[in-house]
Amino acid sequence: MLRRLKSLRRFFCVAFQSRQPVGQRVKSAICLLLLIIGFNLLVSPLVCTVFNIVYNWAFGYVIDENYGRIAPESVSNRDQVKHETICSSRSVPESCFSVVDHYDSKKNEVYRVLCTEGFDDEYETMVRLREPPGLDFQNSDTRTWKIDHKAISSQYIAALIAAPFMVGTLSLHNAMNIRKTMLNIGLGGGSLDMFLYKVAPEVNITVVELDPTMVELAHRWFGVVEDSHRRTIVADGIDVIRNAAKKNMTYDVVMLDACDGNRMFPCPAAVFRSDDVIVNIKKILKPMGCVVMNLLAMEGETMEKEIDTALELLKSHFPVCIKAWLPEDLNIPVVCLPYALQNSDSSLILYRKRFEKASAQLGLRDILKDVLFRSV
Repeated sequence: MLRRLKSLRRFFCVAFQSRQPVGQRVKSAICLLLLIIGFNLLVSPLVCTVFNIVYNWAFGYVIDENYGRIAPESVSNRDQVKHETICSSRSVPESCFSVVDHYDSKKNEVYRVLCTEGFDDEYETMVRLREPPGLDFQNSDTRTWKIDHKAISSQYIAALIAAPFMVGTLSLHNAMNIRKTMLNIGLGGGSLDMFLYKVAPEVNITVVELDPTMVELAHRWFGVVEDSHRRTIVADGIDVIRNAAKKNMTYDVVMLDACDGNRMFPCPAAVFRSDDVIVNIKKILKPMGCVVMNLLAMEGETMEKEIDTALELLKSHFPVCIKAWLPEDLNIPVVCLPYALQNSDSSLILYRKRFEKASAQLGLRDILKDVLFRSV
């Protein structure tokens, strides 16, 4: 190598000596210029590629090289772009779901939402997108943007997340979550379980989703991952719970946010609101575990009656149930424990303090600042 460098230096010294003919020096200069150009053509793309890889790895962004080539395929207006609509054969009647990126001008943020066709103002899932440096919603193809899984945009999802930390089933110290397990019935866009996957990576998460179309959308548009700590099973949640009870499988957390097409009381789906299902859910809980459930009844004369009936069902099987009141949402998150509390009043005070601490440490303080938990 040293000999080659000396030879190269000798070439340049000889080529540009003043006693060389002018034509020879011009020829040498042209050769040097071509050498530099050739070096740039060969090496520069490699350098740029390496730079992009390192940059993406370090900052989590995708260099938006596809803008202008694939963006026209989307149907868009000034503040939103619809990427895809896909229909599910599992629902009766058939339901179609759309993936839409929406620009919120008040917050100057971009969100990706999953909505059912015909109910465009009601979102199945909402996640925030991370804006790459130097780009914005108007001049970029947001399909290449990354999902910010640590940003929760739904108040009821945030309350469901905080509940296991509030009652002490999950710990804010991740080392304490080793070997902790969670069964989540209902995937949607995966915002809930992907948040926990990011902030509590030691928790082993199994998600059950009935509709393979929803799983496909979650993988393609919402950044849902599959690995040893998080997996998605396409199955009926009722069957999974029943089989787990038969096999004596247990979980620290059972999360239930699965809905049906009932216009008056969609969540949880009617099939989950029965004694035998609740009995099986209790069977698959570990002694200090908890079940977290989302209740949703639409406004109307029977709303309170439906909610009260569901709460009474839970109370008939669990010694302790605590519900959340959400000022911005009709959803009612409920957490139930398979064990009794010696002093419910002092325990509730402790839970409220834990809830405030968990909200702050999980980055959910703003969205949960007005949420109140009360005993059922």
